[in-house]
Amino acid sequence: MVVTILEQIHTSLVRAQDTAIDEYRTATSARHAHLKNMAPEWRKLQEIGTQINKNTVKLFERSAAIDRHMENYENILKKSDRAVRALSTSSLHQFLISALVLVIAIGGAIINFRLIARPMAEMVGGNSSIGSFKTSDIAAMVIILVEISIGIFMMESLRITRLFPKIGSLPDKLRIRMVWITFGILFSLASVEAGLAYMREILLIDKLATNAMLRSGTTAAGATDFVWITTAAQMGMGFILPFALVFAVIPLENFMFSMRTVLGMAASAFLRGFAVTLRVAGSVFHHAGELLINAYDMLIFGPLWFEEKFGRSNQKGGFPGTTLAVKGATP
Repeated sequence: MVVTILEQIHTSLVRAQDTAIDEYRTATSARHAHLKNMAPEWRKLQEIGTQINKNTVKLFERSAAIDRHMENYENILKKSDRAVRALSTSSLHQFLISALVLVIAIGGAIINFRLIARPMAEMVGGNSSIGSFKTSDIAAMVIILVEISIGIFMMESLRITRLFPKIGSLPDKLRIRMVWITFGILFSLASVEAGLAYMREILLIDKLATNAMLRSGTTAAGATDFVWITTAAQMGMGFILPFALVFAVIPLENFMFSMRTVLGMAASAFLRGFAVTLRVAGSVFHHAGELLINAYDMLIFGPLWFEEKFGRSNQKGGFPGTTLAVKGATP
């Protein structure tokens, strides 16, 4: 009986243990399933936390930048020497860099002018002139200036520059339409310049062939084998240079905005130098006057001493009509 009872107790305990293990596994599987379902949410939460951390770091950086700008702004309002020097140095730096880039752009414009001036003579007439300038040169210059003007309007429409605020304040739809229109006009003018560059090479080849024929009576057949290289290069330059001149508007804006400060600095330096010059000249004239007075006193000392001494002698001797000199008299 004891063995039977113990076996039944053991069986009941094993059955209860298996049941508990099954319940534990079921509960654990359910919890794992819930955690698995929550994994995307945890990932999103982690991404949100990372983004919040980045935004917080950026906020601290921007706060430090804002504090620095506010300090500079307060110094500007106080008109401190440090703020004035910083603004002057920044304007001078922008002025010099913009001037350098504009010089490079002017060089590109000159090359572009040389590319299209000769073929323009065939289009508008090489013998006609307006005043002392050839009509072809004026026409080529007008084309380049029109390209620069179109580039200014395109940059203003893209809100890269702020030379004309009214263009930047247009509605977005109208502004984007203006961008495409100006780009189309600029592309057409660049294509025209590429064609003029090709025409220039043809005119040059014809001139060389004519000169060779006049000199020897025959044409050089192998001289034009590699002409397509220079022709392609000139056409590429004629097409690219108008777009390159468009970007000269950016340094032009900086040059114009910084030129006012630089002119003020130059005028201030000129006035200071002029004041120093006048001060030095005044000091020179003042001391020169004192030196002349002292020199005159040294020169007049002898005659006055002689007059005073012999005048007294004459007075003691009873000579009438003598005049006593005033002692120490100066003019």
